[in-house]
Amino acid sequence: MLVLRRKVIEVLRAMQAGAEPLLDGCRFITQAVPRLGADIAAHEAALVIRGVESETDSFPSGLARANWSDDALRRIDAELAEYFAVVRENLLDACRRLQEHLELTQGDDRETLTDSSIEDGVTERASTNDLRPDEIEITGRWVFDGQRMHGDAACDRIKHLTSNVLELLGLSKDYGGWETLYRDRADGRLWERTYPQSELQGGGPPRLSVISKDEAVRKYGPVVPVV
Repeated sequence: MLVLRRKVIEVLRAMQAGAEPLLDGCRFITQAVPRLGADIAAHEAALVIRGVESETDSFPSGLARANWSDDALRRIDAELAEYFAVVRENLLDACRRLQEHLELTQGDDRETLTDSSIEDGVTERASTNDLRPDEIEITGRWVFDGQRMHGDAACDRIKHLTSNVLELLGLSKDYGGWETLYRDRADGRLWERTYPQSELQGGGPPRLSVISKDEAVRKYGPVVPVV
């Protein structure tokens, strides 16, 4: 855990120095901070960073950008630049405050926990988030924590499922990353992630729902498995 804490501090410093893209930094911090303890995850500065991450969840980064056209990426980058121009000051202030908090609490007893015990806990929580056979839809919501809007538990679960459980098959021929097709490896069902409240910043909260094979073929073409 001490290694992870130091990595989080390193990323927070890099974000403030302009050496780490804010989008990537927010995503890393949001994923890493809960492993440092519930009190740190609930810290006001961590919630600010999580709120920014939730509002930019639909924007591609890293290798995922290869799935988007040049025109779409130019539009996305323009939207991101406009968004971060608004939130940059508050976000960097949150990075500074969270960094200071982590540096001040490095001697906490939590550091005696082993990395393996943390990973076991993460695995156990993740297993409870797998899809049930009777489920056909999960709909995320924005929630207000008193200071900022962020995704609810359903948003977090959709992110876990699309990142760790479901197999990515392809993007919509018409809407790119706003509509994405997945397959459940356990039972073969097809799932589609969409953003029904697309008028909201970043496309709004996600929805994950079962889609028929015929509809999937119409929207996604040959990426749909034959079987």
